[in-house]
Amino acid sequence: MVLAQGALRAASPVPEIPSYLKGYEKLFAEDPRAAALQWFREAKFGLFIHYGLYSLDGIHPFEQHRLKIPVAKYEKKAVRFTAEKFDAGAFCDLALEAQMKYVTLVTKHCDGFCLWDTKHTAFNSVRSAAKRDLVAEMVAACNQRGLALFRVLRIRLRVASPTRPAPQRLPDRHQSSLLIRFSREPLEKTEF
Repeated sequence: MVLAQGALRAASPVPEIPSYLKGYEKLFAEDPRAAALQWFREAKFGLFIHYGLYSLDGIHPFEQHRLKIPVAKYEKKAVRFTAEKFDAGAFCDLALEAQMKYVTLVTKHCDGFCLWDTKHTAFNSVRSAAKRDLVAEMVAACNQRGLALFRVLRIRLRVASPTRPAPQRLPDRHQSSLLIRFSREPLEKTEF
């Protein structure tokens, strides 16, 4: 069977345009990625949120590594992690008040703690004292307000964690490896 070049692309349905891409409909219909990149270049200003177990003590996200906290001790922080001060709506309102166009949430940092209900590890906010899917809350708040949402996952752990017991040295070209997704899909669909 021989298919004309682009035949499969034409058969694929065009995804629904996210609310923040209003005004980019024509480009989105041609190339959703190009529309998103153009929008981002023009948006210029957004809110970047680091939030996780390290937030409990107001210390840097590399707290476990810097202070040489054993994995068994570090993972006990989940018992204290209530996320009582995490208010996705308030974060989004603050972003809009400052005329920001998007929110970026670090959904999993190098300690391996996930801010969503993942089937890959119990080391997450839903199975912590918070018992909340913080990513789902942020998705809902951003969608309600027309803000774009970027989700960042630290995919190369530099420290031992409950989800990865031993650090691994990767080639230099991977040293600052981050996965950035911006979509409205559930996070499970974008996991590795």
